[in-house]
Amino acid sequence: MRELTPSILNGFDLDAPLDILTFTVIQAPVHGSLINGIYGTEMRRYKEMGADLLQRSLPVTSFTLQELRQGMKIVYMHDDTETLKDAVALRLTDGVHTVQGTAQVTVLPVNDEKPRLLKNAGLEVNSGERRVISSMVLEAEDLDTPPNQVYYFLNAEPRFGKLQLKTESGWIELSAGQNFTQDDVEMNRLWYAHTSATNAAGFKGHDSFRFTLSDLDNETPTQSFFMSVHAVQKGDLVLLSKAVSLTEGQRVVLNTDILLASDSSGRPEELVYTVTVPPRQGLVHAVQQPGVPLMSFTQLDVAAHRVCYTHDNSHHAETDAFSFVVTNGDSSRSGTLHFTIQHGDRIPPTLHHNTGLRLQDGSTETISTDQLQLTDPDTAVANLSFVITRLPLYGRLLLREVPLSAPLSFTQTDVDELNLSYQHDLVSPAEIDRFYFLPTDGTNRGYLEFGQLREEPAVFNIQVDRVDRTPPSLTTRQSPSVVVDLGRGRYGIFITSKHLQASDPDSPTEELEFSITRPPHFGYLENALTGAYIKGRFTQRDVDQRTVVFVLPADMEVTADSFQFLLTDPAGNTALPEILELSWSRVELSATCYRTCETAGTLQIQIQRNGKSADPAYVAIQVEEGSAKPGRDFTHSTAGLIQFDPGVSVKTWNIYLIDDGLEENHETFTVTLKNPKNAVLGQRTSASVEIIDPRGGRCDPDDLRVEDDEKRLPAPPRLPDPPRPEKEEEVEDPVTDIEAELLWENQPQPPRGDVPNRRPYLDYGVQDPQDQAASSYSQIYYPSRQLPGTGTGGTGHRVRHGGLKVHLSGERRTEEKVWTFHSLTPLRLEELKPGDVGWSQSPQSRLLQEVPVGDPPQMDHAEPGHHPELRQRKTEKSVSSSLS
Repeated sequence: MRELTPSILNGFDLDAPLDILTFTVIQAPVHGSLINGIYGTEMRRYKEMGADLLQRSLPVTSFTLQELRQGMKIVYMHDDTETLKDAVALRLTDGVHTVQGTAQVTVLPVNDEKPRLLKNAGLEVNSGERRVISSMVLEAEDLDTPPNQVYYFLNAEPRFGKLQLKTESGWIELSAGQNFTQDDVEMNRLWYAHTSATNAAGFKGHDSFRFTLSDLDNETPTQSFFMSVHAVQKGDLVLLSKAVSLTEGQRVVLNTDILLASDSSGRPEELVYTVTVPPRQGLVHAVQQPGVPLMSFTQLDVAAHRVCYTHDNSHHAETDAFSFVVTNGDSSRSGTLHFTIQHGDRIPPTLHHNTGLRLQDGSTETISTDQLQLTDPDTAVANLSFVITRLPLYGRLLLREVPLSAPLSFTQTDVDELNLSYQHDLVSPAEIDRFYFLPTDGTNRGYLEFGQLREEPAVFNIQVDRVDRTPPSLTTRQSPSVVVDLGRGRYGIFITSKHLQASDPDSPTEELEFSITRPPHFGYLENALTGAYIKGRFTQRDVDQRTVVFVLPADMEVTADSFQFLLTDPAGNTALPEILELSWSRVELSATCYRTCETAGTLQIQIQRNGKSADPAYVAIQVEEGSAKPGRDFTHSTAGLIQFDPGVSVKTWNIYLIDDGLEENHETFTVTLKNPKNAVLGQRTSASVEIIDPRGGRCDPDDLRVEDDEKRLPAPPRLPDPPRPEKEEEVEDPVTDIEAELLWENQPQPPRGDVPNRRPYLDYGVQDPQDQAASSYSQIYYPSRQLPGTGTGGTGHRVRHGGLKVHLSGERRTEEKVWTFHSLTPLRLEELKPGDVGWSQSPQSRLLQEVPVGDPPQMDHAEPGHHPELRQRKTEKSVSSSLS
């Protein structure tokens, strides 16, 4: 019910004064009525009046707008049908003018109707039968609910059968608590299957299930649906079978003429065959599933031609059979179906294997059944042959180690017994060879391959692998000599493709390997990328990528080294041993001490380069002031970098002395070599320079004297393998050097009055032996001469009076040798001039003292290059000394 208030139904008039507006119903509602709502919207009061009284006393056909506004209740009452729409046509008039309108009524649905069962006729089924439960026997309706929302809720499932429902995912069995809808019944998705025997306990000839109807708001009391089960007498089974004749390999589809079972029920789908003994020479299978054994089928399958027998092409049996048991559920029969096999060569041979052959060039390989095999189910292996239509071009076929001759054919037996082989011609450049053949069984035309019948010749492919028999070779072998600074005081030489380049026509160049058979004598090889020590091998790729570096020895006075290697390719071929020479140069000062007179003008510092001089080298030189100050006591060359051009081994660097005319103490400063490029520094990297003050206008020769000690420097280690050096230095007997030292120390100098502050002797007892003098106006002194690894305070060369103990220079041993002298032989100095016998310009022949004894020391005015030289020589007396 709904009251028509002025908010729903209203009107107005523009006349003044206002006219009375009257509503008249010209078309009453179809599914309801307009009544005078004396009880408001209380539906119960109106229903109590009864339909007749309601229609006689309360219907409204006309009313005025004033009555509606003054409280008259006009109510629309629906007739409770399932309609959702209605309409009322009204006319409004003021007595003169009239208008019409239609009021639309929308009815909101209310689920107030209970579902009700229209049909419950039950179902009749035979024992073991399965039938559908349709709307012909079971139907329900709900006036305000669609069929797919009218539910049957199961309270109890059938006891002697199954209630099955077909869903989108398949068949399911319904049990108590589950449900189905009226729509499932109408669409034949609900089935009942009787499963129990008719003599089952409690079975009384019928089955049932209990359910409740519901629309989820309203439901009915529990009801039952009954299924009457009739026992069927199937009677005895009758079995008929007929032997089948077929050729080998043939397939036969079973039908009712071959196999037939029947009973009085007339239901072939219930006659089930079970195979008890399968056939031995064939297979019983479904037509749609070849190769899959079929162990059970029905008479309906046989009638529908869905079962067949296929022979397996065997030749040793002429009959076959399979046994079975057929049953209808009540009784069963056993039987056997026999097959007669007719043999004959009707199947062409099958090329089962034709994978080809792979071998190394120049070799012989046997062709086995894994590479070539011909099969035929109805032909003996000895009768299967291969007829050659084209022989191989780059080799030959051997049959029992003899070249294949006419007729050009061989049998499968030859292949099975490994009598067939292929021999490749070594000089042939081809990598692929093949021969053509035609398989045959002597009867049928063509052969089968991959299930297809072919008549064209088949191809047997032969892959020839080239064997790398050529050793690699060196196309470049140059001695590297460019020295680079590796940091942390280490120097090295990179070995690049400019120095080592290998090639091999059969292998990638980067995979060629250098196996070190003898490592370097003094240095070692290192991987510049990883920092790892290269001990055994490196590759051409490493060389190309500049990762192989030779690290120079830091504690040895050597300028050459080498290592021996073998060049190998990935196949293992090895070239003859090779030796790579490595050479470099060492740069050092010619002495460790220089003495010069302040009036000498110029002091030439010699920088020497030893070793390989074919490449340019550079070294920085700098002065460290001492008591002598640059600019006040001396100046020097402006060049801070000494450059050695190729082939140059000696360079000079000038120091210009400033004669200030002052009487002062002797002054010193230091010259140091640093930062070599393409070279390494030798032992003499620093030298002290002492400027002797000319007392009385000239310098004391004793102050300028520097002992010759260069000959006692340790000889650098010699390589055992490299070629001999161009010039070998001679090393004097250490006894002779010791005698000379003792002579200078123990013999008093002749009295000299022209040189003030003359020292009576040189104290060699607190200093190490001296190096050799350089060719200059000044005297040179080497204060330190150590072997690599020794300290300044270690076992140097010392000489003392009485029981002399001498530590030999150059001895690489820990024990000491003690020399005791019982007599000494003095030496004398003689003046040598150019042209005299024994005069020499070589640095090794220069005197320690360049001022002639007895002549006035006019060194301040001497010209360079014209000084007489003195040579230290032994007297004509023989040296006699004894050792103990």
